[in-house]
Amino acid sequence: MRVLGLAIDGRGLGHLSRVRLLARLIRELRPEAEVRLATESPAAWTASGDGLPVLKLPECLHPAGALNHARSRGALLSELLGPLLGGWRPELAVVDHVVDLALFQALRRLGCRVWVVLRRMRPAPMRALLRAPAASLVEAWLLPHAPDELPGMDLPRSFRRRCHHLGPLARPIDLDRVEVLRRASPHPLLLAALGGGGAAEARSLAGVCIEAFERLHRARPDLAARLVCGPLFPGPLPAGGPGLEVLSHEPELAEWMAAADVVITQAGYNSVQELLSSGTPGLLLPIASPGRDDQTARAAEVAALGRARVVAAEPEALASALLAVLAGKGPPRALPRQPDLAPARAALGRLLDQTFPTRSTSP
Repeated sequence: MRVLGLAIDGRGLGHLSRVRLLARLIRELRPEAEVRLATESPAAWTASGDGLPVLKLPECLHPAGALNHARSRGALLSELLGPLLGGWRPELAVVDHVVDLALFQALRRLGCRVWVVLRRMRPAPMRALLRAPAASLVEAWLLPHAPDELPGMDLPRSFRRRCHHLGPLARPIDLDRVEVLRRASPHPLLLAALGGGGAAEARSLAGVCIEAFERLHRARPDLAARLVCGPLFPGPLPAGGPGLEVLSHEPELAEWMAAADVVITQAGYNSVQELLSSGTPGLLLPIASPGRDDQTARAAEVAALGRARVVAAEPEALASALLAVLAGKGPPRALPRQPDLAPARAALGRLLDQTFPTRSTSP
């Protein structure tokens, strides 16, 4: 069995992160499977630790690249995919983000089935995606949500039988490593993570965090802060300051989130799932860029759970909210918990058994 995890990424790391996690789960369920990853993301190197072969697609296909063509990214990729794969022919493609007719037709010509990760999005983009001609070529829609987060009844009747709820997806946390990080950080630790860093607001949000940290440091010089801008952050990283470390990428971000005293983040799907798993009080700065995602609605849902507060993206407001959380006047800390991947394992196991039944060997 040959499986291609295909992440046609956006301006964050969510699409690539989900495909990586699903690829690992498929390999766990089918150890004999040959699983490969393919992505055009400039952050493809972040997948190198998974032990899976990674095919780097041309970066011009990425939103941050130099795509100046009238055709879609999927149409261009459909022409490149066969030559890039060489003689290797996948039997299954797990695709995140792109629903493209030319791409899916090219995969089908290779004899490849298509499963697509369908994350909840704004109503208008969701309707447009489900009406697209390419949607008819998708054999399974993988929903990274619990049934109550994205009910099947919210989807067209013709889609419901092809939809499979995986439950929320987030990478596991190394709890032993969390304890090591906590012991190594004697001072209260503030962590700001800007996701992939490719959002239009990334640089301005970094500036807000840095100025808020500077204000806090004058009043609380015992505080330590880390700002993880993301590997897609535009231009040079901003300078750090007293007690502030600025990074591009943190491979142990889930562990650092669990070790911190406060986490500041946007309200992207992956960021929210990792915040909830960490148990750390959160301050959310949802971005409002137009697109498929609705971070404002997601931030309000997390705030309603009592795990975070939504804060205006202003240095004074952020500094005030940070002081309140440190004084015990914000969301309480909870124990870090491993994400529950059992629903994803069960759903993928059923799908694989239905689509690729294992051959029984005679004694």
